Amino acid sequence: MPPWNNSTLTVYHGCDINSAHTLCQPTPKVSPNSINLSLCSPSTDFGQGFYSTTRQDQAENWANVRIMRTGYNIAAAVVAFDIDREALSALADIAFVWEGQPPNSDFWDLVDHCRKGNHHARSTIASGFYDLVYGPVALPNQRLVVKDCDQISFHSAAAIAVLSNPRVVVTGTPTI
Repeated sequence: MPPWNNSTLTVYHGCDINSAHTLCQPTPKVSPNSINLSLCSPSTDFGQGFYSTTRQDQAENWANVRIMRTGYNIAAAVVAFDIDREALSALADIAFVWEGQPPNSDFWDLVDHCRKGNHHARSTIASGFYDLVYGPVALPNQRLVVKDCDQISFHSAAAIAVLSNPRVVVTGTPTI
């Protein structure tokens, strides 16, 4: 029997067209992209990190929503990244396959903790926190998740470095 082919994973990030082009620029000798974690919001579902999804349509929707919220006359865009699964397996990660039922839900405990601006620090991890967190998309200020939507957040330089071959795959027209 032939071995299973652990193929490349593609993830998508929705943003504006200017940010998309910036993200696609390599950082010499550091990373195949220009993601800057210090620019990421700290009060998100899994804490300060770079968020993506495995669904292109979800990234397109998120890009359009973000553009509408800003009120700027700029096009929405989606950036695709390839991830080598073997490189991904070397990272400290945590994954939630479903949200669970409060009050005994590790997912909601982490989301509540991180949305307050806290880090998901753990003394058992060498870097102090997870490089990568995967799970459902939670609605803001609610204990509901979006059906069939996922999010993957990258929280360290090592995690950002696995995001290779960045490319703009979708651009929209300005919303205003």
